[in-house]
Amino acid sequence: MAQGDLEIGLLLRIMGRLGELRDQHPNFVTTPNFLDLVRASIDRDSEEKMLWFIDRHLVFLHERGYVGISAKAVAGHRVVWLTAEGQMFVQPELAEFGREPLLPQVVKSIENCMQTLTYPEEEKAGMLYRLREALAKQAPDLIAKVLVEVSNKILTGGA
Repeated sequence: MAQGDLEIGLLLRIMGRLGELRDQHPNFVTTPNFLDLVRASIDRDSEEKMLWFIDRHLVFLHERGYVGISAKAVAGHRVVWLTAEGQMFVQPELAEFGREPLLPQVVKSIENCMQTLTYPEEEKAGMLYRLREALAKQAPDLIAKVLVEVSNKILTGGA
């Protein structure tokens, strides 16, 4: 199997750039808008090779449903835009638009998983309290810390 030549970092940088430039309508975002995102450490000896390198990444993002791309124009340039899925990638809170909020469902699922743990009831109640407290305080860092702690205990089966 051939070694992969797509860079996850470049995929993320392209999505970030599209997020920054998405309000430039009707000025189209084209492939050259991403040239500066290609790291100097990549041995690319011509702009044409860099454009083809970017193009492979854009095709991947297109096939994943994150971007729309035009047919190639002169010199291999494409027009690129974010799809609805891509908009949610760069602005995650859009994923809840028109849907039930996800966080309450995640919390309920975690609470259900906690019930299966073999820890003493008092310890499970403490974990539940810390989770609810973090949510009530609207503290993202604390929520993440509690989620990691609880998920680790769930994944290890409460052993």
